Amino acid sequence: MPEMTPKALVSLLAGQDLSRRTGILEIPIESLGIEDDIAVGLNAGHCDICRWKVDQAQPGRTRLGLRWDGIVTDLESLMADLSVPGYCVWISSVDVLLAGIPHSDRLHFWEFMRLAFRPPRGLLMSIPDKAPHILSSEERTLWVEYGRLSRWTLP
Repeated sequence: MPEMTPKALVSLLAGQDLSRRTGILEIPIESLGIEDDIAVGLNAGHCDICRWKVDQAQPGRTRLGLRWDGIVTDLESLMADLSVPGYCVWISSVDVLLAGIPHSDRLHFWEFMRLAFRPPRGLLMSIPDKAPHILSSEERTLWVEYGRLSRWTLP
C-alpha cells in the first residue's frame, strides 16, 4: 500500500472504520516547532507530549522515569483528556520520550502501538523523518503496509 497523504491519514484515523486508530506522521526537521499550525490545516487537534508530561508531573519531581509502557499509559491519559480537542489528535515530541528508553523498548512500543493500542479517537504521532534510531526501517515498512504512515512535506 502506498503512503497516504497527511490529510487522508488524519481523515482515516478520525473515522470509525479502524479498530486501531493510530498513525505516524514523519515531519522534516524544519517543521519542528510549527506543529500547531500544521495541525490546524490537517483538521487535527495537537498536543506536545513533553509539555503535557511536565505539566502533569508532581512539583519538585526531577526525573520522569521513562519506560515504554509508561509512555503508552501517558498516551492513553492524553487521549482521554477532553481539554485536547479533535477527533484525531496529533501528538508531537513522542520521539523525545522514545530517545530516552533502550532500543529494545522502542521496538516493544512500536509493535504495541501498531497492533494493540486502541484509542477512543484518532492518534497521530509525529516523528522527525530520517530518524531510524526512533523508528526502524522494518517497523516503518509495516506502518506503511498497514496504511497508517504519512510524510509531511514543506509547501
